[in-house]
Amino acid sequence: MARIARMHQERLTNKVSKKRPEYRHPSGLLLGFSANDQTLIRDALLYHIGNF
Repeated sequence: MARIARMHQERLTNKVSKKRPEYRHPSGLLLGFSANDQTLIRDALLYHIGNF
């Protein structure tokens, strides 16, 4: 599973089978937070810390 996730995360090429050409996986964010997610989390934490 980790190998498949890494292929997509880093847009690596892979042979689907021995007789087929290589395939470049489309890029996609599989893990992590978007910039908007990070801003929402930071703001929520700062709000709760400020009201502690």
